[in-house]
Amino acid sequence: WIDPTLRALFRAAGAELVGGKTPPKVVITEFVDIARAFHPEGREPKFVNAVLDHMAREARPEAF
Repeated sequence: WIDPTLRALFRAAGAELVGGKTPPKVVITEFVDIARAFHPEGREPKFVNAVLDHMAREARPEAF
């Protein structure tokens, strides 16, 4: 299972990547920072970074 906090982060970031005007790298950085705030000692921020990078490259490949 995925932690409910991370699931919410992925949903919010996905909406921002698909419908927002913010550059994907900025979206990724912001949501990784949020993940780090909730999980300062864990590996979750790296997981969020990897998943969001994949999502961003799928949603907006022209930005990379």
